Amino acid sequence: MLAVAMIADAPSSDLDGAGWLDALAALTGPETAALVQSALGSARERSDTLGTRLAFGKLSQVLRPTGLAHPEALARLPELAASGPWLEDEMGRVAFLVALSEQRPPAEFVDTLTTLYRTGSDREQISILRALPFLPDQGNLVPLAREASRTNDVAVFRALACQSAFPARHLPDPAFEQLVLKALFVGVPLDEILNLDSRVTPELKRMVADFADERRAAGRPVPTDVPRLLAIGWSGSV
Repeated sequence: MLAVAMIADAPSSDLDGAGWLDALAALTGPETAALVQSALGSARERSDTLGTRLAFGKLSQVLRPTGLAHPEALARLPELAASGPWLEDEMGRVAFLVALSEQRPPAEFVDTLTTLYRTGSDREQISILRALPFLPDQGNLVPLAREASRTNDVAVFRALACQSAFPARHLPDPAFEQLVLKALFVGVPLDEILNLDSRVTPELKRMVADFADERRAAGRPVPTDVPRLLAIGWSGSV
């Protein structure tokens, strides 16, 4: 059994679309939640992919990558606080996507989400990836996550890899190993990859050791969290 199978059945978010809209109102103010609700109405009225793309895109006109107006409300939302910090535009788009997932059949929603990611701005892509741990049928989102892990935009990569339960919960070993190795390449601290310890395999340790050897041979510094990863035991079995 691969390590991923041990945690693949971990529960998804307890917050549904209505819960996310309530959280959005508490964190950013009722006006923001009303704007997102209006965008959802537009997506519902025109339920094709283009209509959804337009509704999602309009959020960029009203949501800003600024701090939350009422961040203290996160204390009442530990599930969200654990994956923070959050910005207003991320919170609003995630609320939109969670509610949208309740409007569409699963396969249609995955296709729409993939289109939104591929055609989105960097801020939209970041929000989509931050939404992954809170969406239903997360196993169906693995192809999108694997595609996103190949991005050259470090901010977008961090949205997938950091403070998110999704990679360790759902990525198969080869994809998770590549994500960890890329984090080392681009300077993302491994401590920000949730549940990393539970996914360390002999192959990952070999890859990281080779990476460290190549850095030393080139006279380049080795990230300080490499020794900690190499010291982690492996509890999985094949």
